[in-house]
This record gives sequence, structure tokens and C-alpha cells, in this order.
Amino acid sequence: MPRIFRAETNPDHDQFYVSAIEGPRTYLVAGPYSSHREAQDAMPEVRAFAEEHDGRAHFMAWGTCSTGEGIATPLGRDWRMKAVAA
Repeated sequence: MPRIFRAETNPDHDQFYVSAIEGPRTYLVAGPYSSHREAQDAMPEVRAFAEEHDGRAHFMAWGTCSTGEGIATPLGRDWRMKAVAA
């Protein structure tokens, strides 16, 4: 059965993430952000950063997702600061 993706966010969720899908796996890559728009705006830069550091990122499906609780991500919310410091 094909996966079904929601076009809108869950109104009960207040934590938003840049996500990547590789086959059956979904990764929360950056976030949490306080709004869906903030996660959407970060997605192109997060994707470009990931593609520079991991060749698999070129073949992943990129987007956003949300949860009702904060979840730690590899890049976090302020990932640009970490990238500059590295």
C-alpha cells in the first residue's frame, strides 16, 4: 500500500522539523522549529548542507514534518552556527 502524506500540519503539533526520507526510513534532520513556515524556509539550506556532507542526501526525499513533543535532531535548530564553527 502506498504511503499517504498529509498536505497540512496537525493542529495539535507545535514542533516542526526538516525531514528526509530514504526508502522506508524517515529522518528528522534539523529542528525543532516553532512554526511550519520556519521549517519550510530552512529546508533548502539544510538539504544543501546535507548533500555537501553525505552523498546519500542527493537521493532522499526532503520536506517537513511535525510532532507534539521536542525531539533532538542531528543538526538542531541553530545548525548554521555549528556549521560555521566547524
